[in-house]
Amino acid sequence: MQPGIDARPLKKPKVLSAADCSVGSVGMTGSSDGTTPTTKFNLSADRVTTQDRFGNKKTYLNVSASVDISVVAQVGGRDQSSAFSAAASVKVFWVPNGSGSLGLVASLNSFTTLPNGHSEAAPAINLKLNPSAQIIQGTVAGNYFQTNSVQSVVTAGSSAFATPVSYAALVPVEALDIFFISTATASTNASGAGSVQMNLGATANSLSFATCRVQVASGTDDKTCALRMAQTSDQTIRYGSSSLTGNISAYSQTVYVNGYTMRNGAR
Repeated sequence: MQPGIDARPLKKPKVLSAADCSVGSVGMTGSSDGTTPTTKFNLSADRVTTQDRFGNKKTYLNVSASVDISVVAQVGGRDQSSAFSAAASVKVFWVPNGSGSLGLVASLNSFTTLPNGHSEAAPAINLKLNPSAQIIQGTVAGNYFQTNSVQSVVTAGSSAFATPVSYAALVPVEALDIFFISTATASTNASGAGSVQMNLGATANSLSFATCRVQVASGTDDKTCALRMAQTSDQTIRYGSSSLTGNISAYSQTVYVNGYTMRNGAR
């Protein structure tokens, strides 16, 4: 044996079995369809592990599929004959496609059960429909859903903190964390300078804030703050102004949702 050479036999790399894998997706990405984004979503994943109604697991590699909520289909559409209602929280599942790989199906059933007509599935993504029963468009990476455009919770509000407002129409009820952005504008009158604090939070004691300071008379100042907040049971967030000093004559605050995390077991 030559010096410096390890003569021990090489171990064979372990091949993952379904039992080694958690139910869900690894390396999942996706986005709203470029042609029909209001009804169709496209996903792909490096690995997906499904589970059947008896608890047996099966793993699939390098899968890609689409789902269209306007279509009634056991694979590639929704699992019920009637259209989904406005503002519905829709769950998308990976399901066997009959050709040895996986497709997608949209359902109102929870991820703790199976979609209608299927005995094997894995969670894929949580979608939210708007008041026109169209998909709120976005991009997916793992368990994160980022909206393509900010969704308004409050527009030009002037209330004092902590005013509650619902975001239920914009976020799936099953979401874990919600990502908010808020902007505020404050103005002073001709008498001089002033300041006011913009607030955003789950409660009066759990918040993100920024202070608008207007250094001159008849001037304005703009501020932005962001907040990642755990989903609240009533799906509300609190916003508004506080700590007003000096000669503030006007205050306006807008709150947006721009993303959420999902209970899909993805990573």
